[in-house]
Amino acid sequence: MNILYLGHYRENTELGISALRFIHGLKQKYENLTIRPLYQFRDKRLQPIDEICKLEEQSFDSYDCVIQHTLPTLLSYDKSFGLNIGVVNIPTINVAQSVIPDYLNLMDEIYVRSSYSYNNIKKLLNTKCKVVYEPFDELEPEDTDNKHNTFKFFATGTLEDRHNLKKIVTAFLSEFSTERLVELILHIDGNVEKSANMVQKVYDRLRIPITDENKISILNEQKTEKNQKTILKNIDCSVILDKADDNGIAAIQNILYNNIVITQNKSASCDFINEDNGFIADSYEIAVEDLANGYDNSVYSIYESYYDTDMASLKQCMRNAYNLTPSEKRLKQLNMDKTKFSYKNFINNLP
Repeated sequence: MNILYLGHYRENTELGISALRFIHGLKQKYENLTIRPLYQFRDKRLQPIDEICKLEEQSFDSYDCVIQHTLPTLLSYDKSFGLNIGVVNIPTINVAQSVIPDYLNLMDEIYVRSSYSYNNIKKLLNTKCKVVYEPFDELEPEDTDNKHNTFKFFATGTLEDRHNLKKIVTAFLSEFSTERLVELILHIDGNVEKSANMVQKVYDRLRIPITDENKISILNEQKTEKNQKTILKNIDCSVILDKADDNGIAAIQNILYNNIVITQNKSASCDFINEDNGFIADSYEIAVEDLANGYDNSVYSIYESYYDTDMASLKQCMRNAYNLTPSEKRLKQLNMDKTKFSYKNFINNLP
């Protein structure tokens, strides 16, 4: 079977890294695989390893399937390539009034990366659609040890409203302002000064003095595979409240390191996180308003919305995570299912 894959694997973006994972899975199943790059950002170019570049050199007279891994509005149909598959992100709900269904229905089949996305679009499609989880390699057991005295919460993202870091800071300070040996680590993409100002404003608003008992550490270094591994090996609980979480990748990465995860009940992370292996906070629907801060590439209609986390429920989840006994924590870790996002499962879902 001759396969043509089109994706953003030459860009250093979330979509680009996702493309590299897909290619890694595809080449395990298909010997006759050709890949070609798609571009969205001129300033975020990435040079793939030689093993990936060699797949660009392959070419065949005809193809049985073309897989387009890109934004919904960049999808196009060509019957000469046989089966046309689109792999897309659907980060918002109420997309019926947008152009997204029109583009998705051009394809023979659509792959989304969570039940959350599938449920958001299934009634809008005239074509096939299925959930294909982002594939990850399982780590060796010795890579998942995190022993320390201080209980460490962790959250990552940008200062954009969708990543909800301000709410996480507020919940942490208001719940643990008088506790000892507890810390919140923030890994923020963006300006160091703006990050510090955001945290300081929460301290000021809550009228809480900065002490060692309510420590917040801010990391502003660029995310790399190496520093993410170092962080995830040395935390206890990751708080994932991305309002536009449609792939659950952050949850998967934490499960690989056996970290307890707190997420909200309307998100892709719930495909992997439940009350048996983590904590689920309540949420409520809100309109997408953060169009001015770089998120307009995925928002095509004023009717679109997503979910925000209930503050009281979040604080209770954080308290419950902090209060876990070693045996309770171990039981949750044993209930983490790492087969869902395995490459074996990914390959079994391919045509």
